[in-house]
Amino acid sequence: MDVFTQILAFIITVLVLVSIHEAGHFVVAKLLGMKVLRFSVGFGKAIFKFHDKKGTEYVIAFIPLGGYVKLLDEREVAVPEAEKHLAFNRQPLWARTLVVLAGPMTNLLFAILAFWLMFMVGIESLRPVVGSVQPNSIAARAGLQPGDEIIKVDGTPTLTMQQVVMRVVERLGEKDSMDIEAISALTHLPVHYNLNLQNWVVNQLNPAPLTSLGIEPLRPEIPAIIGTIAPQSPAQVAGLLPKDKILTLNNQRIANWYDLVAMIHANPGKTVTVTYARNNKSESKRITIQKKSAGLRYVGSIGVKPPPISIPANMITLRKYPPFPALGVATNETWQFLVFNFVVLKKMIMGQVSLSSLGGPITIFQTADDAFRQGASVFLGFLALISVMLAFINVLPIPGLDGGHLLNFLIEFIIRRPLSLRFEMISVQVGIFLLIMLMVLATFNDILRLFGGSPPS
Repeated sequence: MDVFTQILAFIITVLVLVSIHEAGHFVVAKLLGMKVLRFSVGFGKAIFKFHDKKGTEYVIAFIPLGGYVKLLDEREVAVPEAEKHLAFNRQPLWARTLVVLAGPMTNLLFAILAFWLMFMVGIESLRPVVGSVQPNSIAARAGLQPGDEIIKVDGTPTLTMQQVVMRVVERLGEKDSMDIEAISALTHLPVHYNLNLQNWVVNQLNPAPLTSLGIEPLRPEIPAIIGTIAPQSPAQVAGLLPKDKILTLNNQRIANWYDLVAMIHANPGKTVTVTYARNNKSESKRITIQKKSAGLRYVGSIGVKPPPISIPANMITLRKYPPFPALGVATNETWQFLVFNFVVLKKMIMGQVSLSSLGGPITIFQTADDAFRQGASVFLGFLALISVMLAFINVLPIPGLDGGHLLNFLIEFIIRRPLSLRFEMISVQVGIFLLIMLMVLATFNDILRLFGGSPPS
């Protein structure tokens, strides 16, 4: 059933978002009087297809990693004289531009719609409360205190911990200062902290923006009790069982699940003594911690996860609005995530964000499943985020993407004549090569994460 749910969530995600993107191209092309030869969701061999009365072929193909709309074009097929006025290449520049822009714009409109529904239903998020501050860290030197609730970063409101992380990521690599406004845990009044970023260093092997500043979010207390054990994992081989409570690891006290994760992650490949409580009796076993790759580093894993937890109400903020205010919040959320994508791209180009943070189809597969299981609101938010990301990627000036076509149209506008077919074909081949390399890198990162274990250990 787990595998079925994962596949179902992934298929729904791909079908919805690809269909919406391609529908944008399709509808605008039809409205402007162009002939559409094929509307395909997926690549490769067709699983299902049919034709309408106007000759358009609708296809669902075997590889669900994209889609396309094929328009009538004299540069690709022989076009009868009677249909030449319907060909894409015969259309004025403004019409072709609208058709290409329609895909990304439809993704953004869908994101607004999905966020709008999410905010009307209501979405629970972790409040931006500081759990602890590392001694001698940037945050500690600025005076930040445990229990402070961060309400603004550099003047931008932060209602959730996710928004705090996004604002911090946008400052990666900078060396001036960061202004944090918080509700003080001591006085319950607003207070400003000025964080000096001159010596800010982020570990590219294990990027954790908040931790690099010395801030740990307030998290629910999770006891070090085993919930589930992966088959053939070190924990199962050693004889650990669900409901065992971990007491010590190499005689070091384990106070909670976070301690357990930290110690296991820090000891990949080592054999350790685990002391645990079972049926009110203390027992010990030797376990060899698995060494697994996680991005560009190695971490330890024994294949255990905690039981399901409920987050206390005082750690959660509910974002729920009436229809009209929800629409404004949804539009702003879409804009914020679009800008965030551009900022992160800039940071990657400048080397301030590691390429190891790229995620590919496996990441989407796993995240879709997690969001799907958490209910309609979370899944709607996930669809909106991926839709914004698709819009962003497609407007990049890479040949073969919508942005590549728009770049060609801009050149055509400047030189006052269409580009040669040979130039376009070569540029598309280069673009496809770049996209394949990017996909290989993203999938490689996925595989490293997949075999590198997850935070639960």
